[in-house]
Amino acid sequence: MKSAEKRPAAATLRRVAMRASSRAPATRCRAPTRLATTRRATTARDDRRATTRRATTTADADEETQDAQARKMAIEFAVIADDTRAVEVQVLSVAKSVFYARYVVLATAFNRPQMNACCAKMRELANEAYGLTVPKSAARVGDWACLDCADVVVHVFSPNSRTHYDLDGLYKGAERVELPFVTETRGGSETEDEFEPYDEEEDEEDDEFEVFE
Repeated sequence: MKSAEKRPAAATLRRVAMRASSRAPATRCRAPTRLATTRRATTARDDRRATTRRATTTADADEETQDAQARKMAIEFAVIADDTRAVEVQVLSVAKSVFYARYVVLATAFNRPQMNACCAKMRELANEAYGLTVPKSAARVGDWACLDCADVVVHVFSPNSRTHYDLDGLYKGAERVELPFVTETRGGSETEDEFEPYDEEEDEEDDEFEVFE
């Protein structure tokens, strides 16, 4: 009787042992699986970070290249203004102040042909050397011509409009770019003798650069 009573217990132990042995391999496999998954996730995260760093580096390099090109173009515009005997020529770095340009060029002309010649040469340079499409026209408010050359905006004023609109004061916090020449001022005796006062009614039919009325 005692032997018969022990048999169910022995059978139960065998079944428990079989179940334990059948579960053991699955248990042993779980840890490596979780570890592999963790490694893959870590590798993917590192790849994303590396990609982000490369993209940031590329973006910074592109930004520097674009700024350098815009700066070069602005300085060349300033040289053109000086060559056409415009005065008070300045190049200002305004990227930190405005969204529409990196550099602003300011110049003062004393008559319509001078202003038109200055703008025409700048437009030619922008289109031929920098691949822009600046039209043969300029926005005009009274005696103020403006050229939008992508990252560079040019303002050519008459003496009165330069004083009235005071963009020099508006951008007084901007960095002044060093120019390869010393610009003349309105107070120079040479400028006053050589250039006529600005005339609104001067004939514009033969001007190379068309201006909106």
